Amino acid sequence: MDQAEAKHDAEVAVANARQPNPRGTGPSTSRSPIRLPARSRSANTGAPQQFVPVPPPGSPAWMHTLKMPDISFRWNKHLIHYLMFYHDTKHGHDILASWFRDMGRYEHLIRSFLRQSNLPQDLIYISMIESGFNARTLSYAGASGLWQFMPAGGRIYGLRYDYWFDERKDPLRSTMAGMKYLADLHHRFGNWPIALAAFNAGYGAVTQAMRRFNTNDYWTLCEFEAGLPYSTTKYVPKFLAVAIAGHNRAEFNLTKVQPRPEWDYDVITVRGPVSLRRIARLAGASLKQMRYLNPALRRSRVPPYYKSFQVRIPRGAKRRFLSRAGATKLLAGRHALHRLRWGETLDDVARLYGTRTSVLRKLNGIRSSRELRPGVPLLVPLQRHAARRTESAQDRPLVVLATTTPVPPKGQRMVLYRACPGDTIASLARLFHCKRQQLLEWNQVADDSNLVPGLFLTVFLPRHQRFPLVRFYRPKDVDLVVVDSPEFFDKMLARRGLVRITYRARRNDTMKRLSRRFHLSAGSIARINHISRFSHLKAGQLLVLYVDAKRMRSRRMKRHLRHRRPNAHRAVHHPSRPRSRPRPVTSPTSSATTKARPAPKRTGMSARPAPPTTHPARTPKTTNRRRGTKQRKARRVRPSRKAPARQHPSPRSAPHADAAPRPYSNPVLRPCAVVDRPSSRS
Repeated sequence: MDQAEAKHDAEVAVANARQPNPRGTGPSTSRSPIRLPARSRSANTGAPQQFVPVPPPGSPAWMHTLKMPDISFRWNKHLIHYLMFYHDTKHGHDILASWFRDMGRYEHLIRSFLRQSNLPQDLIYISMIESGFNARTLSYAGASGLWQFMPAGGRIYGLRYDYWFDERKDPLRSTMAGMKYLADLHHRFGNWPIALAAFNAGYGAVTQAMRRFNTNDYWTLCEFEAGLPYSTTKYVPKFLAVAIAGHNRAEFNLTKVQPRPEWDYDVITVRGPVSLRRIARLAGASLKQMRYLNPALRRSRVPPYYKSFQVRIPRGAKRRFLSRAGATKLLAGRHALHRLRWGETLDDVARLYGTRTSVLRKLNGIRSSRELRPGVPLLVPLQRHAARRTESAQDRPLVVLATTTPVPPKGQRMVLYRACPGDTIASLARLFHCKRQQLLEWNQVADDSNLVPGLFLTVFLPRHQRFPLVRFYRPKDVDLVVVDSPEFFDKMLARRGLVRITYRARRNDTMKRLSRRFHLSAGSIARINHISRFSHLKAGQLLVLYVDAKRMRSRRMKRHLRHRRPNAHRAVHHPSRPRSRPRPVTSPTSSATTKARPAPKRTGMSARPAPPTTHPARTPKTTNRRRGTKQRKARRVRPSRKAPARQHPSPRSAPHADAAPRPYSNPVLRPCAVVDRPSSRS
């Protein structure tokens, strides 16, 4: 068996697939296999023979009674698959029923333009498979509208697309452009199947495939490997299957489908950027109806660059709209138009006109800051007594430089540009007429990373060159600081209401305790000092903390930061203060004066008892305890096999002369004294 016969058998196997019928009749009654016509080629030219537009032998009986569309076509496996999918499956029938139900909205509009353009009436089903007659449909590739125009393709045929207006979604304007596009494709190719393939894949993709395989036949290009995109090979069969269903609605059980009301409206003329909500209130309609009749208005508002604009309202609401008292006063313009510049943010515009950012977002329908690109016209409310906010010290941007302020070359000036959403190194290099590598050398930025909004870039420009559509900052308009300098920390933390302090860790200090004490998170302390949040702090370790400036004035914070004399429990020492010398202590057994460490002061707590003379040198280990908890239980010292070494009592631990001897006789096994240790928490 050759490859042609194997492919023919595979096509027959696909065409013989059966699925249940949604109308309850079960599988098709015809059990005879479907045999597609054999591929025969001319001996001399090798061109494929033209197929007769009749169902292949062995197809179900209902296919032989179908009324065919006016467009010439051939039968292939995809066409048979789509026909059986829409005819025999419930899912396919539901999709087809929803399309024919929504077809009632724009059927009269599209068919009238098809007649005016002398195009086949069956081309209305192109809009059905493209958008399902939903004017707001948006594909993953960015195509939109009834005819799924891309932004660039729509501009070629006169469809405007910007921040405020998208004529691709307007049924009237997009249908007019769609008729021109289909007529141009048919004029170029002269055949509807290949013209519809170009409508789906693009003119360039189809012509490239035709040159590669040296044929202009659509059905032949679908059979070649890497000929046309797979979606394009199924696009024309899908259109033909829907067109056949439209000519045979009774066979496809579509006679009971009730079409939706026709897209009908009245037209009014308004002046100024009026919102659809206000027009709906005057016309007695809902905002949903206004958006359905005016899908091209992306922000539910008339574009501000139109002096007068025609708005569609429901049929019969025009008289009520014109008769409403105060309509002219309500529609009067109270807004100014501001065109966004490069490097300008919404906060800058709000500060310039003395308003709030939330007001601008609501007025202009801003969903994301990435929608704002240079040149976008923004509406700004005009208030009679609105005063523009003056720039304070906090409003001055803080620009961090890697080194000292650079000196511009001779004949050039230094300016600062603040990056906005969507800016790239390549786009800014084209804007400033400089090289990409120069921007990278002037600034500490990476070439393979995106620019974060708010990042300041240093740019050197000729003195005579001006950029009126770019927002620049002069060095005197900002606070220039060098990174890691004292001025940098002072200004950076002052804007956040923080103060930078240096703290020397005490014994038993932990990250958790410091976070509670200074109202910081353990992660913040670790990030500032470049340590792990699970690190164990050592006594005397220096830590840098960013403390709230308001809390620094509290008594509790002053008590935490107070430098005390180092002792056994709180070893805190300030490097600028000399260490205190121990006072001389007179021993009770001798008159000689010896230097001993002073005992710590205990206020409100019992003093530590002196250890006995015969007590071993081993001291009980204490743990960190909170204030007010019970005393640590006495711990027994494990007995040692060897005899303990004789310990000489130190002058500090020597007992009083009148002290009574200990009643314990075993010198090895003795209970430790209970230590009444004050809490280390200050």
